[in-house]
Amino acid sequence: MNLYASLFEDSEVLDVKYYGAEQKELAGRVLQIRFRLSYQTFRCTIPPAPHEFDFTPSFSIFNACDNEAQQISLFQTLAANGKIMIPLDNYASVQDSPRSDRFSVSWQLNLLWFAMLKPS
Repeated sequence: MNLYASLFEDSEVLDVKYYGAEQKELAGRVLQIRFRLSYQTFRCTIPPAPHEFDFTPSFSIFNACDNEAQQISLFQTLAANGKIMIPLDNYASVQDSPRSDRFSVSWQLNLLWFAMLKPS
């Protein structure tokens, strides 16, 4: 979460909750994290039971970038040790590149046509 908060303006980790002593095997490990990326708040919970599943690409965090330089910078940082599912390019009315980062979280970094019209 610290990586994500460092990449987006007006972002921060809001709080972290830990498993208590009553969960002997999990005591002190992260239970839940709440963080804000720009103006969107997220809550992630880490379940106590072991599981075989990972994040799914059917859910992605969408970010409309203000300009191409911001989009490329975010793309490079999030793509490091991740998986690029579709190369960065123009697709219909958006410039986009779905990818999953090193934590398997899927992202869409869009450069929307109206963002390209904004004055510098």
